[in-house]
Amino acid sequence: DIRMDSAGFSEEEQAYIIASLNELCADDNVVFAISLPEDMGNRSIIYVGSTDAFDGYGTFPGIAETIGNGNRIANDNAYVLTDNITGGIEQVISVIAHEAGHLLGESHANPAGDIHDYAAPYEFVVSPGAAWMITVDRPVGETRLVFSAASGYGDNALTIQKAVLAAPVGGTVYVFPDIQQIRIGGNAGGGDVDASAVAGIRFSSQTRQITIGSSILNTVYVEVNGSVHPSLTVTNYAKIKTLYGGQGIGDEAGFILAGGEVATAFGGGSGASDIGTVNLHVTGGTHGTVYLGGDGSSGNARVGVTQAVCYWVSGQAVTLSGCLFGGGRGAGSTVWNEAAYDVSEADSYMAGTSINISTGTYGNVFGGGDDGAVVEKNTLVRFSYAKAVGSVYGGGRNGDVTGNAEVWILAGDSGNWGGVTGDVYGGGNGGAAVTGSAAVGLSNGNAVIAGDVYGGGRNSVVSGGTMVNAAGGTAGGIHGGGSGSAASVMNGAEVKVGGNLRASAVFGGGAA
Repeated sequence: DIRMDSAGFSEEEQAYIIASLNELCADDNVVFAISLPEDMGNRSIIYVGSTDAFDGYGTFPGIAETIGNGNRIANDNAYVLTDNITGGIEQVISVIAHEAGHLLGESHANPAGDIHDYAAPYEFVVSPGAAWMITVDRPVGETRLVFSAASGYGDNALTIQKAVLAAPVGGTVYVFPDIQQIRIGGNAGGGDVDASAVAGIRFSSQTRQITIGSSILNTVYVEVNGSVHPSLTVTNYAKIKTLYGGQGIGDEAGFILAGGEVATAFGGGSGASDIGTVNLHVTGGTHGTVYLGGDGSSGNARVGVTQAVCYWVSGQAVTLSGCLFGGGRGAGSTVWNEAAYDVSEADSYMAGTSINISTGTYGNVFGGGDDGAVVEKNTLVRFSYAKAVGSVYGGGRNGDVTGNAEVWILAGDSGNWGGVTGDVYGGGNGGAAVTGSAAVGLSNGNAVIAGDVYGGGRNSVVSGGTMVNAAGGTAGGIHGGGSGSAASVMNGAEVKVGGNLRASAVFGGGAA
């Protein structure tokens, strides 16, 4: 019961369309005809014109009745909707070929797809240049922006001043392969990408330098492959919903949050990823929650070692309204290796996660992971010249640490930093066990903790012992144990108090 109105093509245009289609598919044993044969038999029919029959389901240039795997269905139909095609007769030809591919069994799964997989209007071949505007409207399946090769590193660069990518089809991924340097947007201006519609933008592992500014993006994936580790920098006026800095399998992944807004960032990938080392530098911007590990909510996302350095740069400010995690998120996320870090001139500490904060404002800070994510080695959190409006934990949040956990509140100038508004815990939060020992150090008289200090965790278990070394600073109560009815320390608690400490009370054990 679908009625199609005429597309309005002349006889010459119809003949051109048919000839072009038969030339495109000459090697595919597919024949296109403009009229029905007298003996119809089993034929697939593609209707070309306009109709309102599909208006309630979205706006798209074409739709096929089936993906006829192996062409087992010989009389399936498709529709090419000319009212939704703005690219003229050449785009009509491409959409017809695309829908014919579906009727013959082609899907959108092959990233190196041919004309059936990716209709030509949605595959762009772009030469490196100084400024481009790319508009992709109503793409079908995966859209690829393919860049032609350049001779030298310096020339092999692309700057997209403005990218308008509207993608009502779920699962659309914009691929940026095989180019050395990419900049999307500048530090000011009109980057505009529809964050509500774009499923993802994927940068190839061949891209060494990526800069994103003045753009609104939904999901950003940075591919890592072997020893190739691209560098991603997020700058002013960029808005990204979810960022994966290490998607794939490789030695190292790194990214810099120098400005803009990232709602959720992962140093690792989203499942099926294994990165040796993740490095994060935070120097500016207003962000949500940052996980140095991967997203193991569905699939295994492994990282060997994670390390974050948050430091002050003149004229820039750092704000994390959510949490900073040394580990990842989800039961499939693991930090499994360790590296050496100097905690004093004479002392080196082996850790799988390391967070060194010396600027900015944060919510909660965790040395471990979140929601079942595991850190199999030690954790280390060093906090100075910054403000935590929440609490600081050596362990995770409902994520175990199978090594030791250490938190150091280091030297700071009370006139330039706000300290910790909440509490400080050597252990974790909730069902986040530390199977080794946990320690908290307060090493300077200017350290200000509005809440209490606990060697243990909050409603969590520390299987080893705890140590609180309060050499100075200001705090509420000092506790050798943990906080909450589910908190326990299994192997002794020790508290050392220095002469510069100002605290309301000191307890060898924990608090209810």
